[in-house]
Amino acid sequence: MAERAWVTVCIGGAPGEADCAALVEQLAHRGHVVFWLLLSEHWPQKAGSAVVSQISEIKRGVNIVSLASPAWSDVVAAVTRVYRGAGAIDALVCMTSSVCIAPFEETGVSPELELYSAATAMSVIKAVLAKMRRRGRGKIVFLSDVSSSLAFPGGAVHAAATCSLLAFGKALRLEVHHLGIDVTFITTNTFRQISLPVESKHIADYDVLRSWLHWVHSGRIKSSIVDADVFQKIVDHVGYEGRTLAYHHWIGVSWLNRAFVAVRSLVPGWVGDWLYSRLVQNPYGPFQARKPVATEL
Repeated sequence: MAERAWVTVCIGGAPGEADCAALVEQLAHRGHVVFWLLLSEHWPQKAGSAVVSQISEIKRGVNIVSLASPAWSDVVAAVTRVYRGAGAIDALVCMTSSVCIAPFEETGVSPELELYSAATAMSVIKAVLAKMRRRGRGKIVFLSDVSSSLAFPGGAVHAAATCSLLAFGKALRLEVHHLGIDVTFITTNTFRQISLPVESKHIADYDVLRSWLHWVHSGRIKSSIVDADVFQKIVDHVGYEGRTLAYHHWIGVSWLNRAFVAVRSLVPGWVGDWLYSRLVQNPYGPFQARKPVATEL
């Protein structure tokens, strides 16, 4: 009898996000039968035709399952379709969505979309736990960037979504680890599709912060280069049939970023606040200090 293929369900992201699409294709290339649950709210109406075109270009072995909304009935319907097509789910991979970098007050629909992504992941996990528990095995993997451990200005909503999943997964691991279900969290420099908003509400009081965000994310400060080796390690982790000894794993994150996260966790909060305020208000630095502008509500 031929050995059954490893069935992996991916949640979150979109075909237009390079890192998410690359991981899905790598999983399929390694022999996984992949079901990609895509939440329709992540796609603007104007990008609908482009999304359909990108889906059609995804290689064989990837099955697209549309998820109308994070509502429990829609989640159960989507998971039921996966079980009918595959019979079982071996691994569940929760990918973070793109990051819209902007002051929180200026963000548009992004807050709802990112929090939908986290809530949807929790709902899908709840829908598959019963069958994983009865089988006595299963794997749940969360993928995120360093914002899950280190919040940054302009990424308030994204940090809220990733931090909630980090804490949720840690508690879930304690609940189900003895049942044979392995829950892990991977922090990596991938899965952080940064986009500076083109159309957003402009508030003059955030001009200094906006300049800082453009300076940081325009190439002066770069993350470590993402290569095929990072994806291979993630795929190996997802396809590992045993249970891991640790919950939090770092893959593809530079030693400098890891050291910064470790040091920041030891430094009192007021020190970080003081350093940031000195940086953005330094008249001799890369940003111009400005007087606050009164705005009416």
